[in-house]
Amino acid sequence: MSTPAGWYPDPAGSPQQRWWDGAQWTEQLAAPQQAPSYAQSPYLQPQLAPAGTSPQTAWIWILTLLPILGVIPLFFWDLSGLLSRMIAASGSDGTASAAAAIALFADPAYLTLVGLGLVSTVLTIVFAYVDWKGLRERGVPQPLHWAWIFFIFVVSDLIYIIGRDVVAKRRTGRWSGAAWVAIVIRVAVFIIAIVYVFGQLGPLLADIAPSVY
Repeated sequence: MSTPAGWYPDPAGSPQQRWWDGAQWTEQLAAPQQAPSYAQSPYLQPQLAPAGTSPQTAWIWILTLLPILGVIPLFFWDLSGLLSRMIAASGSDGTASAAAAIALFADPAYLTLVGLGLVSTVLTIVFAYVDWKGLRERGVPQPLHWAWIFFIFVVSDLIYIIGRDVVAKRRTGRWSGAAWVAIVIRVAVFIIAIVYVFGQLGPLLADIAPSVY
């Protein structure tokens, strides 16, 4: 079976191609055909930070440890004594009950808890922004945007901390470790708060139970 007609590398050794008419080589020469080149899509290229770039910032660790500050005033709040006074002051006319409710919300420890909660929320947003800015300044391309921190009003600031660590790992190849520490701290703070509150309410419930039955 003969070779079909077409352009083939020149058997004479020139860098050009020579036309084969199906039976013999002709005198027709042509430049070698170039394979078509395609522009590489930027979406296929991994976005990586410069080698050795660290995903660590001081701000992500401050953000991670911040809940510890908010739980400290809880241990100075005499919740059991306050609720006991509210129950003793409650009456059927509503006046005493209103006064007892005011006493709860005017309690210094309660006000401190609320105040620290508000300050902690504001600082959380600020630290997330500074952390995001710090990652960009050290060359981390497109870190998780700081606006994800606003999920603190819906779920938790863990949305930003975990997402930030995952994206930073993809860009730098290294974990900061903040996500795992943040999860442990928030779970521990929640458990400690629950145990403390129930510990405060235990004696009060024990005193109320005999009067109910």
